[in-house]
Amino acid sequence: MKCAPGCQAIVSSRGMMTQRDDRTERDVFAFVVEPTASGWRASTISGTSWTHVSLDCGSDSCFGKIDTNGISKR
Repeated sequence: MKCAPGCQAIVSSRGMMTQRDDRTERDVFAFVVEPTASGWRASTISGTSWTHVSLDCGSDSCFGKIDTNGISKR
């Protein structure tokens, strides 16, 4: 994910968007992904077994996989 500081992506069962709407909390799953100083963080809206997960990449670019159970670095 390449994103300027402060931007967010919302991933849900309906796809990916940049703004929450009235349906987001009722989606089968939904979470917000945002960059951090050294990686990225995801926060649940609905449908996950986790509340927050994050991936610290250091100064390297990295890729991660988020699923119902959490995050794994690829």
